[in-house]
Parts: sequence; C-alpha cells; structure tokens
Amino acid sequence: MTAPTFLQTITLQTFLEAWKTWDYKRYLAILSDDVTQVMLPTSMGVPARGRAEVEHVLPILMSAVTNYKLTIHNVLHDAEKNQAAIYSTAKGDAPFGEWDVESVIFLTFSAAGDRVAKIEEMMDSAKMQELMPKVSKYIQAQSSAGVSGHGIEPGTE
Repeated sequence: MTAPTFLQTITLQTFLEAWKTWDYKRYLAILSDDVTQVMLPTSMGVPARGRAEVEHVLPILMSAVTNYKLTIHNVLHDAEKNQAAIYSTAKGDAPFGEWDVESVIFLTFSAAGDRVAKIEEMMDSAKMQELMPKVSKYIQAQSSAGVSGHGIEPGTE
C-alpha cells in the first residue's frame, strides 16, 4: 500500500469512528483547515459551508441529537481519485423531532491524504424538507443564546 493510500485509509477510518461516536471534537480534528461541506441535492438550497460554519453548527447539532445510532451500509474508497463514498442511515432523538436520516457522503481527501478536504452529503430530500427548517430554527435559537455546543465557542478547538 503506498503512503497516500495508507494515509487516506487511516483518515477514512478516523472520520468514520468520529462520526459513529458522534464526537464533534474528533470529527473536526480530521477536517482540513479549508474544508468545504456541501449539502446535496443542490435543489435543497443549502449554501456550502466552510470550516468556520462547520465549527459553529456541528457542536450544536451533535449535542442536540441524543441516542445517536449510525449504521454504515457501504464504503467505497478510490485512492487514485482521492475520494471515498459512504452510504449510511442514522437515528436519534432531538428537540426538533426524530432524527432518521439516510444519506450518501462523498469525501475528498487533502492532497497529503491525512485530512478530509470536502464533504458532500446527498441527503434523503423528502426527509430533509421536513427536518431542515426545524434544525435551522433550533441552530438559530441556540446561536442567538450564545451556544455553540458544549459551551465551547467556535474556533477554540
């Protein structure tokens, strides 16, 4: 296994473990400084987020969704293209309703292979049409109250 492939594999496994354990600190640690998160399909109208937005939203979301259970159904890793695809379902409880999400996530690794540089999340659009307004309202309310998740301010990780 070449070094970049080996590093990508470690990065992919680290990402999956952070996601499974629903630990935003571990999740953020594997992201590159210039990471981009894109919600798909684009028809959902969710703008792409940079690292600062991810650092703000992720702790709020992860602390809100409890009893989180992620099931990974399929993982494809294409080391030559520096990418991976993950099909998953996730369930949990949240103040804004039941978290029951089916998605495919496309990861692009950094050039060195040691970080995730881009996350593209293809979500169940019917479920997201119902859930996203509630999630957005919750995040706005928490942000207005000065909460960024577990009492940690954005950018202090």
